[in-house]
Amino acid sequence: MPTQPPIILATDDKRLQHKAERLFSGSAVGVHIVTTAESIVSLLEVSLAQHPDVQHYVFIDLDAKDFHGYDIARDVKEAQPTVHIIGASFGTEPTIIQKTKIYRIDSLLQRFAMEKLLKTMAENVQQA
Repeated sequence: MPTQPPIILATDDKRLQHKAERLFSGSAVGVHIVTTAESIVSLLEVSLAQHPDVQHYVFIDLDAKDFHGYDIARDVKEAQPTVHIIGASFGTEPTIIQKTKIYRIDSLLQRFAMEKLLKTMAENVQQA
């Protein structure tokens, strides 16, 4: 079975960081917690070379206080246009949806839905 690319999560939320690390501990998929576009692009360059035929995802906390998630999304998308960016926000008001389009974010989830998606991914990796 081919290995999976790492989970790349941009967040400054310590609770979410610990939850993601706990979910994927002991699995073949690593979790990288990052807060800059440069870090994400560096990780993606390595991962895309190792996993060229697999879709890569980047999860970005759009409500982060320590960085501007929208700018990170735009910069990552400009550097790696094939990467699928999933933004997470506590709210999904029309203004947030519009900003996700402007900053080239592919999918928008409410924060709890992103956490549930990470949990589902971790469960699927452990079952494989």
